[in-house]
Amino acid sequence: MATQSRHGGSVPAGNTAPATVSDLGLTRKQVHEARQIRNAEAVSPGVVRRKLDSRLTDGQEPTWVTYKPPGLTVP
Repeated sequence: MATQSRHGGSVPAGNTAPATVSDLGLTRKQVHEARQIRNAEAVSPGVVRRKLDSRLTDGQEPTWVTYKPPGLTVP
């Protein structure tokens, strides 16, 4: 028997545990970096698009560093 989830879909009874990072095939570091990019977009909407367009206009390859929020250091 399925139960109604908080998002409106149905979930099989007994299968209500949320997905974990490893279930999704991600690392905790990837989730952390994605949240930093999300937060940078919230502060300055379009920042990722502007950085990407700038690099492409300059003939450079887009890399993760392209999207690096200000103040984030990459080891």
